[in-house]
Amino acid sequence: MNSLLVKSIALACGASAAVGGGILAWSKGLFSNSKSIKNKLISEKYQILKSDSTHWTKIWEQYQKGENKDWKFKGQINSIELLKTACNRVIEESRENQSLYKNASKWCVVPRKAEEFVSGLLDVTEGKDGDAWGRVLTRYANTKTPKSGSPTKYALEGVLLSEPNDNNKTDNIKKLQGGCSSRRSKLTYELDFDGSIKEMEEWCVDRRN
Repeated sequence: MNSLLVKSIALACGASAAVGGGILAWSKGLFSNSKSIKNKLISEKYQILKSDSTHWTKIWEQYQKGENKDWKFKGQINSIELLKTACNRVIEESRENQSLYKNASKWCVVPRKAEEFVSGLLDVTEGKDGDAWGRVLTRYANTKTPKSGSPTKYALEGVLLSEPNDNNKTDNIKKLQGGCSSRRSKLTYELDFDGSIKEMEEWCVDRRN
């Protein structure tokens, strides 16, 4: 067997082994980051924060609040720079880690408003969607506790109705719209963001259908 043939066979075998190894590595995800938290965030229309973004200051203010019990990354993070480092590490993790993904969507991305995550929101402009708001008001009025006496509470914190009647229906709708408007502008990094979305899904859409 001449030397040229031997070299050809060796090269072919080497190429075959390389291709086979590449396929195996790909199947194990070693060469693919398609399942990274970063790619998952991007696919869901988030933008990863750059290190020089002005948003970090507000995000850090929220992160270090004492009320932040559920959204902490592991380890001691006591500065903006350490938070940035944590974000850089976390976004490369597998997207199958839902806890890390949720934290990354709160602290590591360009902030988004709550209204982007709820479909069918009623218009909060005065005079718009009047019939639908009337139906929401009827449901909302039934959340009053206690039914008599004081102090009274309703489902939405800060949205107290005047005693429902035809004369103050318009005023009560405005109050509901105000509560929905403030929740629509909540940003992903705010600690009450998820709660605001749930409230909007219940009280800021027409659930007639």
